[in-house]
Amino acid sequence: EVCNDFKSVQLHNVTYKTSILRDNHVRFQENCFYEDQEYDVYPILYVNTVMFSENPVYVYRIGAPTQSINVENVIRNKRMVDTINDNLMIFYNNLPKEISSVRRDYFARVISRMLNSNSSVFLKIPFGKKSKDGLHEYFTHIKELSSELYNYKTSTAVSLMRKNNWLFYMIAYFVFWYKRKVRGF
Repeated sequence: EVCNDFKSVQLHNVTYKTSILRDNHVRFQENCFYEDQEYDVYPILYVNTVMFSENPVYVYRIGAPTQSINVENVIRNKRMVDTINDNLMIFYNNLPKEISSVRRDYFARVISRMLNSNSSVFLKIPFGKKSKDGLHEYFTHIKELSSELYNYKTSTAVSLMRKNNWLFYMIAYFVFWYKRKVRGF
């Protein structure tokens, strides 16, 4: 029931019992940025009860140039993004058949949103054929590894970038560039 009410749980708004991680041998990619996406997904397979708290447990500050979400760092660490993406798709493809459709849908929703969000790395690379071709290869790879996630309720922006021979790419690139300028990161 809780899965229906949440868009997703994220590192900054969830804490798991250590026993959930330890007893189920939940492991995350080591020595890699963006592994928090695995933390947001893997343990949910084993969570059966949820408690809500008003108390802050984690504070995530943005804007520091050394952060992994900084544009230059995302570009430099693209291979790490790819590793985490592949791990998430493999996890989804290997979900037990007996899990509930609600939980399966939760995983599809969360992981496909992460994959689509991670496609923005190509909108951060300097505009041109290399980034456009990279974006096309990125979505082709997702489709090959997990067509179910590729086809899962894709956002309008991502859907448009996949259509029309990628003509929307140029518009998306400049919209993304403008948003970064306004936000300052």
